[in-house]
Amino acid sequence: MAAMYLTGKAEIWLYGAMARDELRTWDEFKEAMATRFDGDRQKDVVEEFNRLTQRGRVEEYVEKFEEGRYELLQVYPHQPEEYFISSFVGGLKEEIKAVVKMFKPRTLSEAFHQAKLQESPWTPWRGGPSPPTPLKLSSQNPSPQPQNPPPRPIQPSPQDPTPPRPQTQINTDPTTKTTHPILI
Repeated sequence: MAAMYLTGKAEIWLYGAMARDELRTWDEFKEAMATRFDGDRQKDVVEEFNRLTQRGRVEEYVEKFEEGRYELLQVYPHQPEEYFISSFVGGLKEEIKAVVKMFKPRTLSEAFHQAKLQESPWTPWRGGPSPPTPLKLSSQNPSPQPQNPPPRPIQPSPQDPTPPRPQTQINTDPTTKTTHPILI
């Protein structure tokens, strides 16, 4: 009866054990099955859990982490919460991990909450505004170019009787020995 529920290497193992007439009772079958495959399950669950990392949104990572945590607790029910906090934070994207570590979460719920808060509000999947446009750098001048043109000098309006104040510049010509303002 059990043979119809087994597939892959478990099915191959069962037919081999039946051919050698090793499984006479249900208890022998359970013990042999546990001996053969339980160690693999434990190794696979732990290995899979330890490979969890954030690849998309924090919420997606939290869901996968909770699934993996549940599976791991089925095999190792006495793992401390500190282990799960460290594993969760360790799997976050670097820019989020650094900030979450700074807050030193004491519970897994705190770690989940801090990670969700750190996710950028400008990420396209959250429906937020587009990020600000960065300043463009000139290849000849590495300083940022202003987005707005420089202000124009004040011109007197036809109603304004006061003429504008003349602009002055200091003469810094090294060939002359004196320094005096020059009107421009």
